[in-house]
Amino acid sequence: MHSKAKTYSEVTVLQVVGKSYDSVSGRLKGLSMSDGCIVSHNVVPNNHAAAEQMNEFKRFDLIQVKAARVKKDLLILDDVDLFEVTDKAGNPFQITRHILGQRVAELRQLRQENLDLWGVQFPVGRAVQFNCKTTSADPNATILAADRVLGEVGESSKSEPERMKRKLHACPYCVRSFTELEKMLQHLQTDHSDA
Repeated sequence: MHSKAKTYSEVTVLQVVGKSYDSVSGRLKGLSMSDGCIVSHNVVPNNHAAAEQMNEFKRFDLIQVKAARVKKDLLILDDVDLFEVTDKAGNPFQITRHILGQRVAELRQLRQENLDLWGVQFPVGRAVQFNCKTTSADPNATILAADRVLGEVGESSKSEPERMKRKLHACPYCVRSFTELEKMLQHLQTDHSDA
């Protein structure tokens, strides 16, 4: 969500890694969330009711984000569901550590300077687009689909043009070679006549 306000997976799941509270009212002000690679502390609920609901989340809980928007440097959660994790027997299980993505040794935290620069793209706010997988266009549906040289688009040519190869005549006495027999014979007479 942090590059162009888009997600590319079918389901967007984040892990709660921390909470921040308003020092005066004591209400939940924001969350620190992890996607398995990066921790971002700029996640906020969209209103007081959502803040009360999200205050019930425990550290390391998994949530599914169904609707969100970005405004300036904030990621505002509009609709989330708590994932209940169970063991093999079906009993609720509390996660007690960070979940890391594939090939991730440790989580990286986004610095506020980076969030400020990122937020310049969204001065008035924009809804996050979910499941933005790109579908590849059928390359054979183009005008080049049956090009006689290229063959089928995206495939190698089935019949590559033959390149004419000339026969080389090597001198038996030195390293020179000739494409024409007469020139090699002339070379033998002038350069190797005593041989």
